[in-house]
Amino acid sequence: MGKLSGVESVHVDLEAGTVEVEYNLEQVDTEAIEGAIAGAGYDVIKGD
Repeated sequence: MGKLSGVESVHVDLEAGTVEVEYNLEQVDTEAIEGAIAGAGYDVIKGD
């Protein structure tokens, strides 16, 4: 999977099965990020 413009950092916690994404809302929206995650074969479950 390649880079998604506007994503500034990604933190993956394999033990917890979670990922945190920091992004610039002016360059990318949450739908694009969720689509990239789902396109890589992972489920997207929104948290706080």
